Amino acid sequence: MTIALFELILGLLVTGGFSPAVFLFVGPFLIPGIVCTALLVWRPNPWFYLAAGISISYLFILFLPFIIGGLSNPASPYEFAGYAIGLISLFWALPAGVTGFLRARKRQPMADIRSGWRTRQGIYALAVVFVAVGAIVTSVAAYTHASGPTGGGGFDFAPSTTTKFLVFFDTAVSIPFWCIPHQAMGMTGTITVS
Repeated sequence: MTIALFELILGLLVTGGFSPAVFLFVGPFLIPGIVCTALLVWRPNPWFYLAAGISISYLFILFLPFIIGGLSNPASPYEFAGYAIGLISLFWALPAGVTGFLRARKRQPMADIRSGWRTRQGIYALAVVFVAVGAIVTSVAAYTHASGPTGGGGFDFAPSTTTKFLVFFDTAVSIPFWCIPHQAMGMTGTITVS
């Protein structure tokens, strides 16, 4: 549980670009997770496991609409990596809280760190880390490829994957637009509505 709390704080640091302003905004939301985890470390109790799991996970769930947008845009590497790290804390804390609660209620001993990695929960925890690291690495590779020079054909991707959309303008206006990874190469334009 303490590792999940650490992952959540690390995810927030990375997402905010290591800015203290992030903690001014989300700091109050971290208090329940810190308190419940401290209570769990101080005196293991079935309810403290459950409370710590929920209180570490709820911050991530609360901001889920923003997180989905951040995960869909690897152009912001800090934001994307922070959200991927935050996913680790979500997928670790909630199952660990429920598992700890159930084991403590049945008075089953908790596995220590050395033997815990060989349990189903340990294998699950490692799988979550590998998936998150894989997502970060592949997004960096995809962004690097998309923002690099194109290879002769003029497309970064097959034209059949191009997204089409329809926009209605209700006033006459000129709107500049650009391709984020290719703006420096001159991929810009203006929509003029008359």
